[in-house]
Order: sequence, then C-alpha cells, then structure tokens
Amino acid sequence: MPDNRQAFTFAPAKRAGVGLFVGVAGGTGSGKTFSALRIARGIAGPKGRIAAIDTEAKRMSHYAGRFEFDTTDMAPPFRPERFAQAAADAEKAGY
Repeated sequence: MPDNRQAFTFAPAKRAGVGLFVGVAGGTGSGKTFSALRIARGIAGPKGRIAAIDTEAKRMSHYAGRFEFDTTDMAPPFRPERFAQAAADAEKAGY
C-alpha cells in the first residue's frame, strides 16, 4: 500500500500583510490623543508616517510640536463607514 502522507515543512513565522487598527478610550482630558500618538510613533518607528483623524476641530494639532504626524479633519456624522474610508485612504496614501 503506497504511503500517501503529506510532508509538512515548518519555517519561522513572519508578520506580513497584517494591518493594525487601534482604538483608545477614556474620559475628557485623560490623554487619549497623546497616548494614541505615542502608540502610533512606537508602531511606525522613528521615521514612519502617521496618519490621524481629528474629530475635534483641529485639537489634535496642539501636539504638532511634540510629534510628527499628518492629520485630516472629520466633522459629524461620525459613522463607522467614514472611519473605515479614512483608514482605507490613509493606507492607499502609504501610511
């Protein structure tokens, strides 16, 4: 009887083609924006590009002196599909 067993080959795992979408929650003035920018810088590295969606009338730009990032403004309505579109547009732009 022939041996029909498949041979399995193992190799080191590599992270590839895996996107990342992070949410930060907290009360007013708790440091969400600052924390999000720190997390983004850690993920992107010292020279990586960061795209951010500002939903508070350019308040995120207060951190422009502390972090290097690009921003876009979003006015209401804040619907999930709008955030998804902004994320897709950022990805297309190379963020």
